Amino acid sequence: EVSGNWTANYQYWVTDDLIVPEGETLTIDPGVRVKFYPGTGLTAYGSLEVNGTSENGVVFTSKSPTPLPGDWTNVKLYGQDNIISYLEYEWASNGITGTDASYSSFDNVYIVGSLTLTSNGIYLDGTNTQMSFTNNQISVAGDWGIYCQNADSSVFAGNEITSDTKGIESEYSSNSIISDNIVHVLRGDDGIRMPYCDYCSFDNNTVTGRPHDGIDSRYSESAEFTNNNLEVYETGIDGKDGENHLYDNNTITEF
Repeated sequence: EVSGNWTANYQYWVTDDLIVPEGETLTIDPGVRVKFYPGTGLTAYGSLEVNGTSENGVVFTSKSPTPLPGDWTNVKLYGQDNIISYLEYEWASNGITGTDASYSSFDNVYIVGSLTLTSNGIYLDGTNTQMSFTNNQISVAGDWGIYCQNADSSVFAGNEITSDTKGIESEYSSNSIISDNIVHVLRGDDGIRMPYCDYCSFDNNTVTGRPHDGIDSRYSESAEFTNNNLEVYETGIDGKDGENHLYDNNTITEF
C-alpha cells in the first residue's frame, strides 16, 4: 500500500502493484517519472493526485530500456476526487480505467500511440458525477477515447481524440457541457454519443472520419447544439425522441 507525497527528488521504479487505500491520497509532484516493471500497475481506492504542470509534467512509463505496448498494466481508479494534470501516459496495456470516480478531473493528459491495439483512453463506468475532462490529447486504437457513464454536471472541453468507434461516450449525463472538442473516428459509430443528456450544451465540436452519427443525443430534453462542424456518413445530429432542442449554426458535410 502507498500514500503520501512523491517528489521530484527521486525516480520511482514500481516492482509490485501499487495500492492507494480507501481514505488516503497519493500525491505526485511536478517532474516525477514513474517507471513500471512488467505486470505492475497502480490501483487507487482512495484518491490519486498527479500535479504535473505545463513546464514540468509527470510521466508514467515502462521500466524497459526498449519499451513496447503492454509493458505494464494500467491505472485503475475506484475512489473519488482524483486530480490528473499534465500526465504523459505510455506503454501500458490499457488506458486509465475505473468505477465510481465522481468529482475527478483530467486535464492535459497525453495518451498517444503507445498502448496496445485494444486499449481505450479513459474508461470509467458506474456513477461519475461532476467530472471534468479538459485539454486532453488521446489517440488509441480501441473503441473509446473517453467513456464515462452517469456523469451529471460534467465538462468535456478542448479534448483532441482519435479512436476506433466512438470519441466521447457518456450516457445519462444531464446538465453537462461538451465544447471545443476535436474528434476523429477511424471506422466507427459516433463522434460523440451522449443519449439521455437533458439540458446539455454541445458547442463548437469538430468531428471527422465520417462516423455514422456526428453527435448522438437521443432521448434528451432541452439540449442545445450550436456551432458544431460534423463530417459524417449518415446523420449529423441525432436528437430523436427528445424535445425542446436548440439547433443553430451547425455545419454537416460528407453525408
